[in-house]
Amino acid sequence: MALPTGHSLPNALQKQGLPGDQFGTAVGISYNQVVVGAPMSDMSGADAGAAMVFERNSGGANNWGYTSLLVNPDGAPGDKFGSSVGISNNYAVVGAPGDSPFGSHSGSAFVFLKLVNGWMIVGQLTDGGGAANDNLGASVAIDYRTVLAGAPLDKVGNNLEQGSALVYEGLCGSTNYRPASRSDLPESWTVEAYPVPFDDVLNIRINTVPTAIHVSLTNSLGQLVRDQKVDQPERSGTDNEDYYFRMQTSGLQQGMYFLRVQAGHEIKTQTLILTRF
Repeated sequence: MALPTGHSLPNALQKQGLPGDQFGTAVGISYNQVVVGAPMSDMSGADAGAAMVFERNSGGANNWGYTSLLVNPDGAPGDKFGSSVGISNNYAVVGAPGDSPFGSHSGSAFVFLKLVNGWMIVGQLTDGGGAANDNLGASVAIDYRTVLAGAPLDKVGNNLEQGSALVYEGLCGSTNYRPASRSDLPESWTVEAYPVPFDDVLNIRINTVPTAIHVSLTNSLGQLVRDQKVDQPERSGTDNEDYYFRMQTSGLQQGMYFLRVQAGHEIKTQTLILTRF
């Protein structure tokens, strides 16, 4: 019986790229889509990295054709974006363990949503208790709207490089992390906005903030489109420490929005996407 043969995927950077891009370091597949990482690509700077999406039957029957380039527009040399990748339906996640949001090589991951005209970044996932050299994003996995990101060099307690994995639910918003192996993070209130992406109604759940809150929504141009003050949020009815309310968003154009929630002197922000299917 003849064994099936593989189909070679062309390097989408072959015209601009250089030897050493390491295209294929990480791969992911979901139905008829694949994503391939090239963490040493110099497109956005030396070893800033990139990832490419290919789709079956693009450019011919059974042909895996290149359709999209995924990069971090704010990337920096050494980020190694594309060291890990994952894809699930219309979402993709790309790890950048060399990114430095909380110190050199603390690491992060970026979530993309597939729209009609291409893929758009809808969130950056970080560890709010992270530190230099954690390498968060060295590995990633995604299942629909839940992402798991590994930080193999994370210090846990007094254990150097013990490592940890963080679960992100809702994709957008770095405040929505749930550490899988960390007990040393400071307690803080959290915000969860759903569904992701949202449409005519945006639901907002706030944990452990029994005080007045101020919520605003700003579009990608910096224009304030919604502004609400809530003297006493409603309890969820399922958890005495959870509060929630709904923001009507009908009439807004699809695109990227920025949610800002203030309780007292503390502020939480979250990047969201509005899509009308």
